[in-house]
Amino acid sequence: MTSRVNCIFLFYCQRYMPKIYVLSEELTYLKNKWICDVFKDEFVEYVNNNLDCGVTIVEKPEEADIIWLIASWYFKKINPKILEKKYVISTIHHIDQDKYEESKKMYQQLDIITDKYHVICPKVESDLRKITNKEIVCANFWINEKIFFAINDKTKLRTKYELPLNKFIVGSFQRDTEGKDPTIPKLSKGPDIFIKIINDMKKTKDIFVLLTGWRRTYVINELEKMGVPYAYHELVNPDVLNEMYNCLDLYIVSSRVEGGPRSIMECGLSKIPIISTDVGISSLILNKTSIYDVNNYMNYNNSTPDIDFAFKNTNEYTITNYMKSFITSIF
Repeated sequence: MTSRVNCIFLFYCQRYMPKIYVLSEELTYLKNKWICDVFKDEFVEYVNNNLDCGVTIVEKPEEADIIWLIASWYFKKINPKILEKKYVISTIHHIDQDKYEESKKMYQQLDIITDKYHVICPKVESDLRKITNKEIVCANFWINEKIFFAINDKTKLRTKYELPLNKFIVGSFQRDTEGKDPTIPKLSKGPDIFIKIINDMKKTKDIFVLLTGWRRTYVINELEKMGVPYAYHELVNPDVLNEMYNCLDLYIVSSRVEGGPRSIMECGLSKIPIISTDVGISSLILNKTSIYDVNNYMNYNNSTPDIDFAFKNTNEYTITNYMKSFITSIF
């Protein structure tokens, strides 16, 4: 898009409420919605219920002033002739440098049709700046405070889900396995680091691991080799997910590369102790004392969860407190 057209477009948006078409993953075959579809639903609901938010939603891309690609890797679902005529905002959740070459062509094609990028944290912005000259807006996603909140009665919840009452329950709710082969760990998510931490932790604590999420084969296999008891609930709805967070004594993020992860803010609002590697939004939400070195996993021993610090920072990003600001930043 030329600078002249950009200027006309910006002038238009200042005078009128731009019409937004949102492209997510639309993974209808899943029992529960994947994260990009959740984002779309929450965004559309907010816009439709807040007529003063500055934008409106349309159902077809050809009707839009702006096409927002929340799931930017699905951009080919939209007719390229339509994309050429619209102002396109593409969200980049993260860039895995180890897999960049195999995705390079997709990024190049996406850059052609993108007018502005959206990223959720400075780390992703830095990675993206290496491969594009387009405008980049950095704005964290929101968190739904109606879904994630603290529940004080852990005993009742653990009984409900048949979890041990007297063990130290550690949570991991992210996928850990590559899609093509369920035995290959998805190293960007750090499941090997998670297993090493559990293996060390079990020397001093009576450990039980609670798993949710898709593709958990690697961690399950390793836990069974170590003889660590666990429970696995594959894809749960958001209400159940919040209850499972509230069963935990500790949540561990062990990722090497992340766009979030969402679990950091989900733990924050649920007031669940959490430690994390320095990825994604961890430094936006967590006290630095809760962050350990991904290259020296034994540093987890020196990490201290700070529930109040994480809750305070996460509360800034609730839908009520933050969505209007997000819309202003992006659109």
